[in-house]
Amino acid sequence: MRDITHFNSYEAGLEAQVDKQVGCGTARKVEVGAPFHQAILRERTSSAFGIANILLAEDDLIVRNFLTAALTREGYRIIQACDGREAILLWHEYKPIDLIIADVNMPGLRGPLLAEAIWVEEFTPVLYISGLPPGDLVEQHIRNGHARFLAKPFQLGALRKSVQAFVEVPRSLKAAH
Repeated sequence: MRDITHFNSYEAGLEAQVDKQVGCGTARKVEVGAPFHQAILRERTSSAFGIANILLAEDDLIVRNFLTAALTREGYRIIQACDGREAILLWHEYKPIDLIIADVNMPGLRGPLLAEAIWVEEFTPVLYISGLPPGDLVEQHIRNGHARFLAKPFQLGALRKSVQAFVEVPRSLKAAH
């Protein structure tokens, strides 16, 4: 298995790309599996149909677009943010959000502070991703059961397993936090 830094999106059938973004983020769904010129963009719809909505906060454009394509292929709706501040705005605009995937070390508002700002209003689980060790605040969130950590580079199977562990938790259990 290849890690995410060496995984070729063409080999996975992830030929579609998002080329129109509002600011750095987007709330559009990309249907993958077709050549880019045939990609269908759809506006985000409610998660009432059981499709999980994931807020992805990642400052690296290449990583953000790759994760968006991979998770969209898995059937998730992705809302992209290029930093923590934009992620908070998008969270308010598109909630309910089932999972936040956040880079730990983004410029401006870092991933752990993004999580704490959102948790003031509503609990949403967090999957932290980083190429560096997690740090004290992230470790505290993990010990409390509010987050998990995935070290970059990671395999797509590890990403899939971590995401599934969070989004398969019923909303009633999330509300109890």
